[in-house]
Amino acid sequence: MLKNIRSRWIAFLIIVIMTLSIAVLPSMVQASMYYMIDAESATIKSNNDLVDNGVTHWGYEQGNYDSLVFNSDYKRAGNYSIKFKLNPTTSGSNRMELYMEHFNTTSYPQLYHSDAYGSEKSLGFSIYLPSNFTTPQNWTVLYQVTQSDQSIGPSPNIELAITTSGYIVLNLRHGHGGQGNSGTIMTQHTLFTLSSAKGKWIDYLWNYKLSMGTDGWIKAYTKLGTDSTYTKRIHYTGQTGYWACVTDEIVIKGGLYRGAQNNTMYLYQDEVRYGQTAADVKIPGSQFPSSGYRIVNRWSGYSLTVSGGSTADNANIIQSGYNGYDYQKFTLSPNGSYYNLLAVHSGKAIDELTQNLYQNAQQRTLQTGYWSQQWQRIDRGGGYYSFVNRWTGYALTAPNTSSGTVMNQNTYNTSYYSQQWQLISQ
Repeated sequence: MLKNIRSRWIAFLIIVIMTLSIAVLPSMVQASMYYMIDAESATIKSNNDLVDNGVTHWGYEQGNYDSLVFNSDYKRAGNYSIKFKLNPTTSGSNRMELYMEHFNTTSYPQLYHSDAYGSEKSLGFSIYLPSNFTTPQNWTVLYQVTQSDQSIGPSPNIELAITTSGYIVLNLRHGHGGQGNSGTIMTQHTLFTLSSAKGKWIDYLWNYKLSMGTDGWIKAYTKLGTDSTYTKRIHYTGQTGYWACVTDEIVIKGGLYRGAQNNTMYLYQDEVRYGQTAADVKIPGSQFPSSGYRIVNRWSGYSLTVSGGSTADNANIIQSGYNGYDYQKFTLSPNGSYYNLLAVHSGKAIDELTQNLYQNAQQRTLQTGYWSQQWQRIDRGGGYYSFVNRWTGYALTAPNTSSGTVMNQNTYNTSYYSQQWQLISQ
């Protein structure tokens, strides 16, 4: 009798433990993704706040706008996306945005993370621009991550925008932080032409750490909704924060925000994820590019290397023995029918500063519109390739077979082994 009672209790405890494990495990697996907006079981309140997957996101509106609505005609996944629409205005600015991070712990406590500044964070989102989306007449912002301190009126540290010249760009800022302050340093990176981005879903992903020190970084990835692999577009390391901000509060918001324009503008947004690592927020089933290629010269047998492992602009590209360092690995980022050759450790591009014969190859901050950073990859057979610079028409060349020699450019010759390179995936 006692034995039977004991056996039943043991069986009961096993069932309880298994049930708790099943209930707890999913939350443990998703612990690093804070929340997502997929519009499938969401509701929109009268004040444009969005409730999705148990989290209330502040709907921030200004000027002449339409309320948020769900749309079933254009969706990245599932059955619905969210439509953002702004109407013509003659003065001021207007917006319709949703917050993913905010320090208002009274009204939106779930949107606050005390380590939003100074720790690794990642944001993924998908945007569809309709085919009739017109070139903006004034500044237009689609997504932003901003270190908040209204005493200086900070600009976004990371900002996805559309220019009046018809380009989708990523603006990165650090330094002072104030709008219009000469100490606020901005670099602008062109991602797409507006015309090439319309009528399709594009997936964006940012992995970053905001910091005033040298330990900050911003990695930006994009891919078409029909693709499975992200392309790394930017890898910046260094200062990413604002020294003039007296708080560590961060705001993250996306939708449509623009200066006065007399045209109607709308877009669709879906699959928004906010979390810690890039893997936490990527589109399910997607993947990141390989950790790069070792690029080996056929003549010398040495590998392309950023001299000294430097992350600075104008560092020389040399050849040396391979030791597996990230500054000896490069990714090939498609840029139309050309490629940007990006150092894995710095995210910077192999560049030719002048059109002079024998000009040294150096790394510089990626500017996708610069022809000097674009290379035609020519298949030479046998697993070897030549790289011809779009701007100069010269080929990337090893001048000799000595380790430490700086690479340069020379007239393309199909018989030169010094211009042939093997790509070995790492």
